[in-house]
Amino acid sequence: MRRPNAWVAIVTLIALAAPSLALESPAVPDAVLSKIIAKTDEIYPKLVEIRRQLHMHPELSGQEKETSALVEKRLRELGYEVRAGVGGYGVIGVMKGAKPGPVVAYRADMDAVASPVIGDQPYKSQVPGVKHVCGHDLHTAIGLGIAEVYASLRDTFPGTVKFLFQPSEENVQGAKKMIEDGALENPRPDVIYGVHTMPNEVGLIGSAPGFGLASQQAFELTFEGEKDAVADVAAKATQALNTASTVPSITSPADLEKVLTSLGQGPPLGNFMWIMARTMTEADGMKVMGSVRAPNDETDALAKLLVDEIAQKSAAGSSVKVTTKFDGPYLPAMVSDPELTKAAEPIIRKVLGEGSILPMTSSVPYFGEDFSYFNREVPGAFFFVGVANAAKGIKAFNHMPDYDADEEGIRNATKAMSAVIYSALER
Repeated sequence: MRRPNAWVAIVTLIALAAPSLALESPAVPDAVLSKIIAKTDEIYPKLVEIRRQLHMHPELSGQEKETSALVEKRLRELGYEVRAGVGGYGVIGVMKGAKPGPVVAYRADMDAVASPVIGDQPYKSQVPGVKHVCGHDLHTAIGLGIAEVYASLRDTFPGTVKFLFQPSEENVQGAKKMIEDGALENPRPDVIYGVHTMPNEVGLIGSAPGFGLASQQAFELTFEGEKDAVADVAAKATQALNTASTVPSITSPADLEKVLTSLGQGPPLGNFMWIMARTMTEADGMKVMGSVRAPNDETDALAKLLVDEIAQKSAAGSSVKVTTKFDGPYLPAMVSDPELTKAAEPIIRKVLGEGSILPMTSSVPYFGEDFSYFNREVPGAFFFVGVANAAKGIKAFNHMPDYDADEEGIRNATKAMSAVIYSALER
């Protein structure tokens, strides 16, 4: 998961609740559900062991050699058709069921993050300056858990399951490279699912139909003109850009309270845009660098027009010329298919119990996810798995150096997503 730029202070993340609508969805037979639950419980200790092994040996984006090898070895042992080296260190596993049916894909990302290693867990990172602070170690363990569940159901499930273990999510390159390398072909999925850990209480799984995570695009404003005039225009542009966002800034408990009390008085936060900017002094002048985040293509386009409009207005009446450039990797908004998302909810409730679904309209702050590249190619749904545990003191805030997770989230996600995938295969 891509976090906001490091220079933006973020101290909390909240899920914004929305009413839940359940669509008709093929029920998972009780006998199959019992097998999924029993198999998950059986392999859970092994999945925890895998997660901890990965946590101790994290690998940065584009360097996932050993993680990839572990995944490939395990998939082969389970009887999958395996293709490795997809878009870098990506691994694909395919298994056909007992009878014809759709192709359902599941994606798990594998890379870690440059971060101070904080904590005294026996499984703490052994790699200086690198740590799984975004939960991709759990994602990989969950993906392997679901793959093992389906290996045990091989003689009964319809259709085909396809697992995509993705490198380089944190630098927004892995999904796109895997697609370019044919990851969505032979066979092409009809639907795709994925999950991400979040600091919601363990036992909860969040869903955001029609919205998932924001787009991200960097921009750069350059100025030509007399030095003092340039400094004045750059300062005006920076201030105007930072006040143009319609996502409230949350840097204190008081800010959070304002956001929470404003809910219900306007559109859900998923319709808002977030523009961030800062002034950079260089040897030959000044630049304003920043980024735009938005929940969908339409808002993204409006936000970019707004950036250029603000830049030009800041220079109006002066001799300064401003040039706007959007540069760097573009991460489109990750939008979950509403029908797939809502159809999964009753299945997750059946597996994890009433109260296990945390409906969402958005999240604060605006993170991004390159799962968006996959679900722009085929319909997809993305879920947020709670791994916090207040009683154990596990706050599980993504991208914080003291990140940790309640590993029961592995068990919950493996059970729930195995059942959701089975329902999609029946569909």
